[in-house]
Amino acid sequence: TPTPAPPVATGTPTPQDAGRFLSQATFGATDALITQVQQQGFDAFLNQQLTTPISSHLAFVDNSGVAEPSIEQTMDAWWTYAIAAPDQLRQRVALALSEILVVSTEGNGTDDPIAMSTYMDVLVRDAFGNFRQLLEDVTLNPAMGNYLDMLGNDKSDPDVGTHPNENYAREIMQLFSVGLYRLNLDGTLSLDGEGFPVPTYNQTAVTGLAAVFTGWNFSGITNFYDPQENYRVPMVNYPSFHEPGPKSILSGVQILGGQTPPQEL
Repeated sequence: TPTPAPPVATGTPTPQDAGRFLSQATFGATDALITQVQQQGFDAFLNQQLTTPISSHLAFVDNSGVAEPSIEQTMDAWWTYAIAAPDQLRQRVALALSEILVVSTEGNGTDDPIAMSTYMDVLVRDAFGNFRQLLEDVTLNPAMGNYLDMLGNDKSDPDVGTHPNENYAREIMQLFSVGLYRLNLDGTLSLDGEGFPVPTYNQTAVTGLAAVFTGWNFSGITNFYDPQENYRVPMVNYPSFHEPGPKSILSGVQILGGQTPPQEL
């Protein structure tokens, strides 16, 4: 059983304690923030941060005054909020999430400023929520869909021998949730009778999830294979491009046929 976390310190924090706390809970200590933490204490500071209104990256880009924004405005939003946003804790948690639930302007990514700002807003909005909601919102975000090939993922076509793209199905398990191997409560690897790590999922789970993640594309399109980009709102499902039938996913859980694509998701 893991060792319980130590209790939060009580009393007036020293400047050193306040600075260390702020290096974890914000983008960096300032004299004013150190004084605030000393006056309020850790709990009150955190409670205030939990109720501070959200600083929206997309709103920053939209209000930049640039007629055709570029990725430069997206970066301006990030740095401005890192330095001066009042919701420092929320923005710091969003940064941590962005380093786990990764999208990028490189490789298969997009340098569309609306896409990247909208994605950051998903992480900012869900920073203090539950992981179930975060995983759904990230899954349906078009920037993520573009980066890990869920956007425009089509059902099987036996005539030409194609199958649903498996990229997002693998990544959501390997990187975003359960990982490759089962763990004990203390974080060590769970081993089988022969001393080998126990996998958390198999190819059947990958195939089943890949089938779940079919038919999703930009909202409001008229051509599934040549869609009009809309990174501002979540993807929607176009059922005629969704893989029908039952599916076996993680740990042998069965998704029965006859459900709508959102229900399967």
